[in-house]
Amino acid sequence: MVGPNCPEYVFYTDGTVEHFRVDVDERTLEGRATLDVRLVQRVIDELQATDLAELRATLPDGEDRSIYDGTNMAYRYEVLTGNGAFSSVTVELLDSVPLFAATGAALEAARDALGPLDMLDR
Repeated sequence: MVGPNCPEYVFYTDGTVEHFRVDVDERTLEGRATLDVRLVQRVIDELQATDLAELRATLPDGEDRSIYDGTNMAYRYEVLTGNGAFSSVTVELLDSVPLFAATGAALEAARDALGPLDMLDR
């Protein structure tokens, strides 16, 4: 089940980040900020240095945490070839993986800059 309290962050190479609220059939822009471009560049550098297929093959299985009031995460990277999507439902998003650590640092900075979503009722 999706939304209405599911945040999505979209990062751009110039350091801009957009914060969306995602619901079943709707995606609403909630805010925009500019981060230190080095945070985004670190994600790009790690992405370019990572063989995504090899990484996916080495990650432990994930689990659907939403079935017991947990939160699922998904990272989606724009890549020219292959699959750039990773979900905590299918694989464990380990902070020890440099790409995921860089992504987590950018997400933390985005949350600090943009604040949380106000909770909505269905």
